[in-house]
Amino acid sequence: NKVVDNSNEIISLLGGKANIVSINQVGSRINLELVDDSLLDLEGLKQYGITNTIKMSSKIILVCNEASKINDLLQKNLQKQD
Repeated sequence: NKVVDNSNEIISLLGGKANIVSINQVGSRINLELVDDSLLDLEGLKQYGITNTIKMSSKIILVCNEASKINDLLQKNLQKQD
């Protein structure tokens, strides 16, 4: 499974740790608040099962089949100290 060991790559596609203000998961969606949404690599995220993205004024919603798994990995990675 591509998602399992690639949280660093996914965070990079989101613009890096410093670009992520908040992240939470609701059902099949991951809600993100980013500092700069122009750093988001939507095409790159598709390889990790992100099927759709919804851009709103202050947040991005990623729709994916493995939202819970991706969210858990991202949360663990974001809590690590560099």
